[in-house]
Amino acid sequence: MIVEINKLQINKYHEKIYQTNEIDELKQSIKEVGLLEKIVVNNNTDLTIISGYRRYLALKELGYKTVDVKIINVNPDDELLTLISFNKQRVKTLREKLNESDYLKSIWGQKRGRKSANDKVIPLNINEPVDTRKKIADELKLSTGQLSKAEFIDEKAPELIEEIDKGNFSVNQIYDGLRTKEKKEKSKSDQSVTPTIIDNEYYKIINKSSDLKF
Repeated sequence: MIVEINKLQINKYHEKIYQTNEIDELKQSIKEVGLLEKIVVNNNTDLTIISGYRRYLALKELGYKTVDVKIINVNPDDELLTLISFNKQRVKTLREKLNESDYLKSIWGQKRGRKSANDKVIPLNINEPVDTRKKIADELKLSTGQLSKAEFIDEKAPELIEEIDKGNFSVNQIYDGLRTKEKKEKSKSDQSVTPTIIDNEYYKIINKSSDLKF
């Protein structure tokens, strides 16, 4: 379906979850071979972009006025989950995965699941209990251990997630370093409250009542 680009709506969750990388290569590709993959939009929320935000930006910068889109019909309550599902094959940074994790917790932590006619939506079985952490880790293609370590890093030193994404350190290196630092700080804290032992020739410890008895 051909629509005017200016009628497409930006999904409010996209920029909160995903980083918009440089689009120069994408623009060059569109110039050479055209748009190879359609932008996917939700007809139930006034043509909100579900998949193809970078393509949308590239087309706008190239001066396109119209675009051929794929129309789907998704319940507004399912739109966030559908957005994440459409980005399943995306090469994601750890920051993006943690952002997805936060939103998936808000969805799967409150309900067992929602059926959808759209086969792109992450399937949920509403009749079975859900191990939320494992389900999220599987969706992010991380082990539960790696997810826990990444969340620990994000809690203690969120700025270091960027260092991992740059390839300067691994999750395990940062995690082990923060754990070691935490243990040292705890050890210092414990030592600071340790009572001083009185032990010299001017004092005598008596392990019974010192009351005078007549």
